[in-house]
Amino acid sequence: MMDRNVLVECADLGKRYGPRWLFRGLELQIHSGESLVIVGENGSGKSTLLKILAGVVEPSEGRTSFLLNGDKAQSRRSLIGWSAVEQSLYATLTVEEHLRFIADVRGVQLARGHFDRFGLNARERQLARELSTGLRQRLRLAMAALGDPPILLLDEPGSNLDEKGKAILADLLDDRKGITVIATNDEREKTFGNRLLCLGERSESRV
Repeated sequence: MMDRNVLVECADLGKRYGPRWLFRGLELQIHSGESLVIVGENGSGKSTLLKILAGVVEPSEGRTSFLLNGDKAQSRRSLIGWSAVEQSLYATLTVEEHLRFIADVRGVQLARGHFDRFGLNARERQLARELSTGLRQRLRLAMAALGDPPILLLDEPGSNLDEKGKAILADLLDDRKGITVIATNDEREKTFGNRLLCLGERSESRV
């Protein structure tokens, strides 16, 4: 990834389902090089906030904006890599076909080393439906990280990963230079951030 100064802003952001607000009045700025970990009880809105940032879900009020080198980004799709446990894979596509699709969308090359990085080098021709839950999660992470996007959004990234998979995740996050936002309640994954946002209590700290 070439050097790009990215800023993510949330202004008076809120989301509700029916009469219940998950969160409201959220003010947030995330700069390049920062890693924000979002924690909170089940139902506090961690995953929903990531989906709003990814453009998958619309907020009930407020706005999000993405600045690239000081200018408002016209499209967030080219800036974001997103991974979530419930993210669907195509059962009849191979591992390689999934990654080539993402590479084409982002206009980046799919290097053979990317398979090695996520421990998928022996799985290129395997169908997604044939993968274990842990390998499917590795594939989601590999798709999100392909091309080293400026913004990486990870929802419970360690779910279903064995120790090797968790080591791969740790290496991925150690190498990051852009913005990373992680939604988790896993104690180990909390250490990946230099900022912590607790939804429900609306408190933030730096670590």
